[in-house]
Amino acid sequence: IVFFMAALLVFASSAAFAQDFSGMWIGYLYTDPEGKGTKMQFAIELGKHSEGKYDGGCKLQVELNRKTYGITTNITATVSGGELSFKDDGVIKKWGPDDNIKWCTKFGRLHITTKGSDKILGGTVDGSGQSNCVLTYAFLVKK
Repeated sequence: IVFFMAALLVFASSAAFAQDFSGMWIGYLYTDPEGKGTKMQFAIELGKHSEGKYDGGCKLQVELNRKTYGITTNITATVSGGELSFKDDGVIKKWGPDDNIKWCTKFGRLHITTKGSDKILGGTVDGSGQSNCVLTYAFLVKK
């Protein structure tokens, strides 16, 4: 029984590692782990460029005081054991009615799970570079 459980664990770990994170992931960032608080549209598009390494883009959009603000960035990412670690790697474009909005540099650790036929990324996204950066919680579905 111990051998069977160990073999099952190795198989499950290798299956998680073999997950392909390429493609478009669409969902939200929340300022609360229960999905309450500020809700921001969030998307990540990833392309695999070598084993366990990805690059792509990230889009974040939020509505504040009935005005829409957004930013797109390049990102780099690595995958290990079913976990995607990513970080911003340069601003592509910012938009909104006020050019004074300061954006945090994002980085995060997201875990892949499945619910029915849906592949879901969830975890924390943090920021640096500004004094008002807050820990957020990501929920993304692969499209």
